[in-house]
Amino acid sequence: MKYLNLIWYRINDNTLLACVFTGAVYYLLRTLSYSLTQGADYTVVIYPSTGIVLGLALLLGVRVWPGVLIGSYLAYSTNMDFPLLSAEAIQWALLCCSLTLHIYLATFLVRKFDCLPGAFSNPIKNLKFYFVAGCLPSIMSSSFAIALSLYFGRSSFNSAINDWLIWWIGDVSSVVIFTSLVFCLALFTIKRKFIVSTFLLFSFVMAEGVHHLGHSWDYERLDLIFQQQTAALSDSIENANEHYRSILQIMESLRTTPGGATRESFKSFADTILPNDPTILTVNWNAHVLHEDLEEFDRALDEEYEQDIFVGVTTGGIRKPVDPKDYYVMVKYIEPYEIYYMAVGGDLNVNHMRTNAMLYTAENKTPSMTSPIVLNTGQVETIVSMYLASYDGDKLMGYNTVLLSLNSMLSDILTKPFSRDLDLAVTDKEAQDGLITLFNSNDGLDLEDSDFNTDIQMFNRTWTVDLYKKPEFYARHASLQPFMIGFSAMLTASFLAIVVVNMSGQGIYLENLVEKRTEELKKANKTKTRFMANMSHDLRTPLNAIIGFSDIIKNQMYGKLNNAKYREYIENINSSSQYLLTLINDILDFSTIEADKRKLEKTPIDMEACIKNCYENLYPLSNEKSISCTYNIQQDLPFLYADDKSVKQILINLISNAIKFTQIGGKITTSATFDAKYFYISVEDNGEGISEENIERILRPFTRVENNPHLSHEGTGLGLSIVNSLVLLHDGEISIESELERGTKVTITLPREKATVVPLNVKNRLNA
Repeated sequence: MKYLNLIWYRINDNTLLACVFTGAVYYLLRTLSYSLTQGADYTVVIYPSTGIVLGLALLLGVRVWPGVLIGSYLAYSTNMDFPLLSAEAIQWALLCCSLTLHIYLATFLVRKFDCLPGAFSNPIKNLKFYFVAGCLPSIMSSSFAIALSLYFGRSSFNSAINDWLIWWIGDVSSVVIFTSLVFCLALFTIKRKFIVSTFLLFSFVMAEGVHHLGHSWDYERLDLIFQQQTAALSDSIENANEHYRSILQIMESLRTTPGGATRESFKSFADTILPNDPTILTVNWNAHVLHEDLEEFDRALDEEYEQDIFVGVTTGGIRKPVDPKDYYVMVKYIEPYEIYYMAVGGDLNVNHMRTNAMLYTAENKTPSMTSPIVLNTGQVETIVSMYLASYDGDKLMGYNTVLLSLNSMLSDILTKPFSRDLDLAVTDKEAQDGLITLFNSNDGLDLEDSDFNTDIQMFNRTWTVDLYKKPEFYARHASLQPFMIGFSAMLTASFLAIVVVNMSGQGIYLENLVEKRTEELKKANKTKTRFMANMSHDLRTPLNAIIGFSDIIKNQMYGKLNNAKYREYIENINSSSQYLLTLINDILDFSTIEADKRKLEKTPIDMEACIKNCYENLYPLSNEKSISCTYNIQQDLPFLYADDKSVKQILINLISNAIKFTQIGGKITTSATFDAKYFYISVEDNGEGISEENIERILRPFTRVENNPHLSHEGTGLGLSIVNSLVLLHDGEISIESELERGTKVTITLPREKATVVPLNVKNRLNA
């Protein structure tokens, strides 16, 4: 602690050190906050750095603002991965300036309004401090921060008010909790530092924990909504799959009707399908034609279309003759014909994606699909071809074909209410030509960082669907629950911190007040004791003269007193003077003890002889009331090593009190015993006794209790108080047991230690 104080004084005396220290503290605290929350779905709402740096600025002065600015900028620049001149970097640099202005303004206002809390002993001043240092500057800093977020597009107008309130109360709570913590560590005692710091940190942890819990509940709710939306979207894609399967099967049933498919029947079928399904670009029937049947197919096609159709392969928009091969897949019917008429008579068996898909459906007799392809017309669009092989018995007749626009299909799904807040990316896991992306609703999507992904079987292919939440998702489904929970938690934490700090400050104030008043009372008591000792000493000198001269006159040493009244008066004067001397001696003894001037001269004491001596001195009093005085000494009782005068004074006071308040013919027993640890001296009588409620009072000085067997009706009330003081000087204790009309027992307990008790063999040697 000594070295810490020395370091603090060095920092306080040097402006450069103060700036460096403050900047380093802010940098370390901010970096720690980033590291603790990095990768977690949680953001700290009460930053300790704000309150702690404000506390340092209040202790070290407003001169530390350069350190705050540099420390905050270094914290942001080293923990944020932004280019130096990017918009994000500019925003954070402006936030650093805002923080510095916040600290500067708070420090200036506290000095201006003279509300530095000090030891937090003034509740009104404390509240004024929290308002001036916390509420006012935080309005400026939170408003500036939200304005920056809106300007740079990092926040929306819908959430601006909530964000502002959270930012504002977060800064206020940081000041309340952590600025108070700085002052606590700087000004309070070690014990109070530990207690108050624990409560302040507890309030911080509680606020952050409750805020995190509220956000966790809301995240769970949002995840549930997202899961419902993803399930609905996946179901829509699978329903579309079944829809296209059914179209292919209808086309197959059309071919197998009596008379088979004709150009007119195929067009009629297409007119019922295409207008109602914009996702389908074309439907077509492709004939499986062997090489030897190609010329016959060409003639039949010319007759059906009533024009010369050039049967061949289309390359680069130009129809060329086909190369000889075992079979061809020729487009026979296609709709809408007006758009795709150039495709009629074209061979589709020239593309490995189509060929593979057709081979799959021919072998498995189930629908198949290609990877994305480009239309022969040159129109570039993400499309896929779906095929269903057509058989007459075991003979392959051709392929029912549907050309599907993935853009239209998936865009249509994204217009549904359940998917308006989602972005979608679809990839083909089995693509062989490197063109794996089927659809992407947003060019900025990262396939490695989707919110959800699932595989959907589309005929013979597997699509991977990646889903992402749009910013609108949170705006549309956001709840006030986390805001209200976080706001309430920070208010509660701030309230607890204020209560704890104010209670601690009041405790310090009361302790200082009690200490001051106690010191004043001690001084007054010492003055009283000194006065009483001086007064008693000054009174005792003339009183001894009165007693001496009254003794001479009373004993008629210089002649007889012939008048009986004079003899009566001189006896009264003598007895009253003796009594007054006793009172003065008691006051003087008590004053001497209280002034710590009573010195103990410890010597070996034979308690049996001491008790006998006290009985002999008090024999006139006990004999006058016919009281039996006995003693009970434990066998082999060792010598007590104590102050002889004090022990006798203790016994005289106890026995004389017992005699005064024991009826005629009563009994008094004095005992002395010991054990391994203690020496016990007790005086027991069968006198009037004392009520239970008065037992504790009789040990107080100058206390006289009615019907109290241990205070003389004529005394000062110091007898037992002197006894108690003398016992305490010997590190002992006194206990009183009493019952009305049955008597009282007073026990003195002295510690039996090597330094205070003379062993038994020493007593035997003294007796010898």
